[in-house]
Amino acid sequence: VAAAELAVGTALSVVCVDLDHYVMSYVNEFSPNILVTNTARHYVVGDVYNPLEELVDTGTTIMNQVDDLYDEFRLVVGLVGMTCLPIFSFKVLELTATARGLLAQGRALVSAESIWPYYKQIAQDMVCHDLTSTIGFSVFFQVAICLILFPMTMIHIHHLFVRKEEMLAEEEMIERAISKRRFEMEMHKHQREPEPEDQNDWDSDWDSDSEISELSDREASTREVV
Repeated sequence: VAAAELAVGTALSVVCVDLDHYVMSYVNEFSPNILVTNTARHYVVGDVYNPLEELVDTGTTIMNQVDDLYDEFRLVVGLVGMTCLPIFSFKVLELTATARGLLAQGRALVSAESIWPYYKQIAQDMVCHDLTSTIGFSVFFQVAICLILFPMTMIHIHHLFVRKEEMLAEEEMIERAISKRRFEMEMHKHQREPEPEDQNDWDSDWDSDSEISELSDREASTREVV
């Protein structure tokens, strides 16, 4: 996954170094229409006139010519309307004014001031900045986690298991020592004669009990650590 993300991020970075050039190369290759090519070049590069605005301006010019012709032949239209009354219901000036308003709105829509912000937001900001940064951070964190943090975690866990095995072995050794010492004490008690115990016997028993107590305490502390 990280390799694929790295490849995509590298490709995007190469494209974004000269984004306008790659966009125009794509348009020229897949759209041989000169109208589409010049329109894209106007929005991306801005060194040619916008063909869409030229078409809108042509439509506006035609509407102005219609107004001029109507004003010029208004008397003739009135005379013809005397024989054909429906002609008077045809509002030429209102229609041309509405057409000019729609053309003006269309020219504002196809202007570079309206289209360029979308190109900048989508292509330059989202793709070349946000997307490439996200891919870069994703690859960095994956590499850091997989190649640095994960091996360090495994090493630490291994050390914990080794330490636990050592403590368990030490606990088992202590238990064996306690069992052996108790067995020796029992054997010593059975072998003694039924004579009054002297001070040495008391001292010996006291030393044995102290040793067993010490071993027991050591075993308890080992279990707490484990």
